Amino acid sequence: MPDKGGTDAIGAASTDRRKIVLAGGFAIGAAALGGWTALRRPRTDPRAVELTRQADLLMKSGLPGSTRQATSNLEMAVEIDPTYADGWGYLALMYRHAMNGYAAGERRNLTVMMDSAASRALKLDPDQADARLAKALERPFYRDWNASEARLRRIVRDHPDHWYANAQLALLLMDVGRANEALAFRERVIAIDTKIPVAWSLLALNRLQANRLHEADMALEHAHAQWPNHPALWLTRYRVLLETGRPLEASQFVRSRASRPDGFGDEMVASMAAEADAIADGGQRARASAVSQVRRRLTEAEVAGDAAPMLAMLGEPARALAVAAAYFLGGTVESRQWPAPDQWTARSTAMLFFPSFLQLAGMPQYRDLLARSGLDDYWQRSGSQPDFRRS
Repeated sequence: MPDKGGTDAIGAASTDRRKIVLAGGFAIGAAALGGWTALRRPRTDPRAVELTRQADLLMKSGLPGSTRQATSNLEMAVEIDPTYADGWGYLALMYRHAMNGYAAGERRNLTVMMDSAASRALKLDPDQADARLAKALERPFYRDWNASEARLRRIVRDHPDHWYANAQLALLLMDVGRANEALAFRERVIAIDTKIPVAWSLLALNRLQANRLHEADMALEHAHAQWPNHPALWLTRYRVLLETGRPLEASQFVRSRASRPDGFGDEMVASMAAEADAIADGGQRARASAVSQVRRRLTEAEVAGDAAPMLAMLGEPARALAVAAAYFLGGTVESRQWPAPDQWTARSTAMLFFPSFLQLAGMPQYRDLLARSGLDDYWQRSGSQPDFRRS
């Protein structure tokens, strides 16, 4: 993507290119060749540049449908100007970003598209940041943490102002329980661009995982003032209120129509409020009703990231850990068989390190899950430790 005042968008190529020190006549010759090549390089079609700029704004909005529209814009941009390296690179990264919402089989198909776009970008510009990042993110983090971390650190080193690269490295570190280390990269995202709503949502969650509870609230307050009805921020506030022991406030928050995002219907809100009320009530009947409600949602593995922490907060630790185990390893949940994830299946392990699950860290099932998921192996091989073992 075109440079935006020295910062990278999800695709903006970084202006901080790697410095190659060349000596003597070779340096002079290379400079002359570079100048000749630049003169021969065709000027980018301004229509392609504008479509890419619009795609950048759409992607950063984090609103429903924005990824699809941004992808369409980028496909038009490279059709208009097939020599536009930043357009191809951003398109590759958008295909990778879109994979988060697809099943494993569809991810494989999108990978073919991503590889093709990335190859076009790198042929035009071997250091195109977005294409390099898309290739680095080809596999989901789950059980590939060591290799993924190494790839991401190389890109952040070479392109320190690439906001999406910093954001992805922060996500990976949260997945392996290193929230305090993740914060440096998460805060770097905000420093690069303060106008990305989802970045503030993830900053709040990162601070929650790092046990910086007041700072998590501050991030949400700041973001709410700018985007009062943003879906990601609304859901994050509900999660933070529950995880920090404020279920009544969470219930009141979701019931209020003042900041409810469009499309969030009364039935969904009533369900969320009932679960928060049951946590606050503590009574057996209220909790049993809420647990039944959560169990009815367990129709597919993708709901586990929300359902398992809720079960833990509702006083069902064994059931919460069983759901998490089926999510990460495969297994039977509510008479449904969840398949074991393959190398194309995205599984975020971040939930294991939020307060709702850390209260279960003393249980043998929790320790077994860390071992069987591969997290213990990651920590051993990387020479690192999760935050909860350092305190």
